[in-house]
Amino acid sequence: MPRSKRERVVTLAKTAGHKVDRAAKAAFITTLREAVDAYANIYVFSIANSRNGHLKALRASWKADSRFFFGRNALTAVALGRSTADEYVDNLHLISRALKGDVGLLFTNRSDTEVRAFFTTYVRPEYARTGNKASERVALDAGPLPQFVASQEPDLRSLGLPVSLVRGVVTLSGDYVLLELLGIAMADFRVDLLCHLSTKDGAFTDLRA
Repeated sequence: MPRSKRERVVTLAKTAGHKVDRAAKAAFITTLREAVDAYANIYVFSIANSRNGHLKALRASWKADSRFFFGRNALTAVALGRSTADEYVDNLHLISRALKGDVGLLFTNRSDTEVRAFFTTYVRPEYARTGNKASERVALDAGPLPQFVASQEPDLRSLGLPVSLVRGVVTLSGDYVLLELLGIAMADFRVDLLCHLSTKDGAFTDLRA
């Protein structure tokens, strides 16, 4: 009688090189496989402009019927299986192949239609990080800055703004581009779905095209 894929033993030496003890590796693999058994759909996703606050809120809102995983791609691939010979369930190795770069896994019992519809419209404005290209130019003209109080003048100067106190009013001596200090968000936090696997029938869909 053919041996069930779920009964196959994983060799933890395959992930050697990372300083994670064997017990922690085994626990992670067990938890991940339990999720495969418990949820109908698996997605690989990436996050644009990741922020802990938005991610925490997302996890909380999906907690009842879903679970998000972030971990080492190599160990995750070992848990799921890297080929048809060692995959935990049919076509799960295709999920492993998509584990490249900064990605995560979403296990959920929500329908594929609902999941795709949700993340297509799920966008949260966020401040751009240093090095990001601004989507518009926001400049302050030289002169008084009434939106700031006198006590903020040292902080503004520490950020590189050419300001000084003129009769107790924060005053800009030259034009300057500001984003976060003015409360202007120029980036979007969003989740991009890369691929999907139905654990019920092994149907796999590449969503990157």
